[in-house]
Amino acid sequence: MFERTFAEPLNLHRRVPKMVLGEVYLISVRELDSTQLALNNVVYKPFTNSTSSYLEKYIKGFSALNMRASQRDDDFKYERVALIIADFSQNPVKIYNTTQDLINDNILPANSIASMNNLNYNGLTRTLLDIHDKRFGTGILT
Repeated sequence: MFERTFAEPLNLHRRVPKMVLGEVYLISVRELDSTQLALNNVVYKPFTNSTSSYLEKYIKGFSALNMRASQRDDDFKYERVALIIADFSQNPVKIYNTTQDLINDNILPANSIASMNNLNYNGLTRTLLDIHDKRFGTGILT
């Protein structure tokens, strides 16, 4: 999945440098137990340090692909990415919007350098529309 994540904007931006790209990704905090799913039971595996490590890598990776600032550089980046991290084992489903939320629930270690800054979905559409207007002018989409 991650290879496609940076290859897609790279290929598109090389063909159309002015293209405004945004992406929304959803990652589950807890993995489903496939043996239980085969029995039609929705059971989540326990959260582990390994899972925490993978989530930390995803956050860092998506941060590196976020916030393309120039049409001449960073073709592998998106203009804006939203990474939704959700815990479907909770009712209601818990959505993590900040790094501190993840640390508070022991999803990320307190000393993690991973950051959800600029990765939440709030303002995603507005940012993409503002970038589009700046590149192509206002009123084109109306």
